[in-house]
This record gives sequence, C-alpha cells and structure tokens, in this order.
Amino acid sequence: MSLQPVSLIVALSLVFAASIQASEPVTQEKTRMHSSHIGNKPDVEDYDTLNYIGLDKAKQQLSVFQDKSKGVYDKYLYKKNVPYGLGPRETFDHFHNPTFNHKDTRGVFIFIHGGYWQGEVKESYAFIAEQLLAKNIDVMLIEYDLTKENVVDGKTIPRVSMTALVNQVGRALDTLQAYMQDNNMSGLPTYLSGHSAGGHLAALWKDHPVVNSAVLPISGLFNLSPIAATKKIGAALQLSDNEIVKLSPINNIHPANKSSLPIYIYYGGDEQPELKEQTLNYAGKLQEHDYRMTVTEVGGANHFEILTSLFTEPDSDLIKRITKD
Repeated sequence: MSLQPVSLIVALSLVFAASIQASEPVTQEKTRMHSSHIGNKPDVEDYDTLNYIGLDKAKQQLSVFQDKSKGVYDKYLYKKNVPYGLGPRETFDHFHNPTFNHKDTRGVFIFIHGGYWQGEVKESYAFIAEQLLAKNIDVMLIEYDLTKENVVDGKTIPRVSMTALVNQVGRALDTLQAYMQDNNMSGLPTYLSGHSAGGHLAALWKDHPVVNSAVLPISGLFNLSPIAATKKIGAALQLSDNEIVKLSPINNIHPANKSSLPIYIYYGGDEQPELKEQTLNYAGKLQEHDYRMTVTEVGGANHFEILTSLFTEPDSDLIKRITKD
C-alpha cells in the first residue's frame, strides 16, 4: 500500500475529530465551558473538524504529514504490511532505527491512525515515528478496514461494521503480542496510542495484555452517541443502538485496579468545543474510577497540529513520557 493522492482525497472528503486539557482535576465547570460552540463558526456541524479548521488549511497539513511520512520510510528499517488477518488492510508496519541493535530496543509504541473510521491510511502517519525511533523506541502502525466504502490506491475497500472494525484492531494487538514474542521483544515497555478515531480504538483496547506501560489517546472520540446523530459523519457509520452503547469507551470504564495502566490524554486548544467536551467527560469518568491519568491541552493546536506538536518536537510531553529513563 503506497502513499497516493487518493488517500488525501479520501481524508478531505471525510473530516476528523478530537479533544484535551491540562494535567489537573477535570471539573464540571470545565466541561460546561467547552460544551458550547465558539461563536465564530456556528454554521459548522458538530464533529465536522475539516470544515471547522478550513479545507485549504487542513489539506496543507495533511500534505505535510504525507511528505514527512515518506521520509520516514526512506530513512528507517521497516517491515511493511505484516498481516494480522486475511483482508488487504489487515496489516501493520514495524519501524526500527538501524543505528541501534534490535536487542537494545528500549520499547514499542503502537499507533492507530484516525479518519473517522471511514478513511485514511497508516502510511500517511509514519512521521509520528521519527522522534521515537531516534530514541530507540520501535513503532508499529496498525491499519484497519473502513465503515464506509472507499477507493484507496485504486482498489475498492468494502464497508465493514464498527463492531467488525473494533474486532480487527483486537486481532491486530493479538498478532502483535505473538509477533513480539517471536522477535525477542516480549517484556519491552509497550505503549498504545491513537489519534481521533484511533484514540477511540486505543481507549477501547486499553486493557489488552500486549500493552504494559501506558495508553495515550490523542484527540479521541469516547462517546459515539452524539456522533451517530450527525448527518455528515454519523449517518455513514450506520451504528446500531447496541454498538453506540457497547463501543463507546466512556461506557466501558471499570474501577481501576493494581493492573490498570496510566492513561495520558491529549487534546488541542483549538479543537472544536464538542471534541474538547468528549475528552473532558472521558477524563472525568476515569477520575471517578480512580485511574492514574493526566489530561493535557496542547495550546494553540487544532485537530491535526496536535500531532506535529506531540510527535515532531523532541521535548514534547508525550515524547518525554515514552523516552524517560
């Protein structure tokens, strides 16, 4: 699967989503503060992140992601499209920095891309790996099927249900666990992260046994109910009432125990208000259940810029959390 203009067009035909606020207790006052629309864009439908940002600006940011990602494939050692299932998109990519010996790898960072579960490809997000690879952290990018029929690289990708998509990611994590065992990587610090729809998937699979260090949702979507009600994003998802309840991370939080991992949540200061509210509500629910967690607002960052801030700046909060000695 190569980087093609089609993947950008797919991305631009959809729209993304997100949320976040600093590492202090989440209060109901903050949640209310972020629940109303900012007055300067009242005509943009809820969760229509692309139009909220502006099409031209979003297109430019996505193009930069693709260009930077091509450089990562050129510079680093990788295994591409390792299968975890029978479908053409049931694959992951494994990146390693060839300047380090495999036996000295310090950890594994698993990343799930966004696209409102309806578009995008993992290849456009390889740029998130560079700073981690420089610190000898291997990176795994998970691909998955879509909840809307699309054409990617000239091939038609049939629609799958949200339930099937979620189960795919679970199989990917199962396969990664076996893959790491087969490649002498078992026991390494392993982190699970995702952006937007990927943040939703990371939150749903936060308790998977392959993850042993932390979960880091970025601008995630944690409650499917208000998204399902929208025309532009929600209608295409075709979510059943059962899926809305069962597959919303906010409904799947059990009291934390000694094996519960820390959860570090990020959102952009310039995200849509309803996306901020998603994060703040989820963070509040985690607090109620005694999770070790922080919620951090990345000031001045929109839904795409947050990835640049977190992954390309060597001293970002996320990079320091993953690479600390």
